[in-house]
Amino acid sequence: MSYIQIAKSDITSSTANVDITGITDDSVYMLSIRNLTSDGSSTHAIMRVLNSGSPDTTSNYSGAEMNLRSDTGHNVGSRDNQSFWYISHNISTTTQSQHNTIIYLYDFNDSNQNSYIVNLPSDWRSSSALFGRVGSAVHKVDQSNNGVRIQLDSGNMLSAEITLYKVV
Repeated sequence: MSYIQIAKSDITSSTANVDITGITDDSVYMLSIRNLTSDGSSTHAIMRVLNSGSPDTTSNYSGAEMNLRSDTGHNVGSRDNQSFWYISHNISTTTQSQHNTIIYLYDFNDSNQNSYIVNLPSDWRSSSALFGRVGSAVHKVDQSNNGVRIQLDSGNMLSAEITLYKVV
């Protein structure tokens, strides 16, 4: 297995959202997010699919995950009929708090299938706790999607390196 870089965005100042496009065939794609930081406290990174370059804000996003925490016990979480996918744990304004993840994107280009993801984040919290997750999520609409929008549920991103790869 190898990867071909399709698109990249480097955030170096306060940014509300980033659209990453370039999904043009039925291949599996991988999204890498490194060192995402926030200007808000108790915020989460979220993701939406892009349909013809526009974010789909309908309540058709569902997912489930196993949350792994270094400070407390592990737990299972799920969400149904949301208007986005949560892709991180809590991010705060401290310099130590950051989000990193690898997200695999499946069936995004196929207009006869739901798009779905496998999310593998690792977040460092200001409370000196490591948070991990193993999760999957689905966008319950049969449509062709050409990318994703990354943003926070409140506040702006201050830094991040976001890269889309095609898996070959």
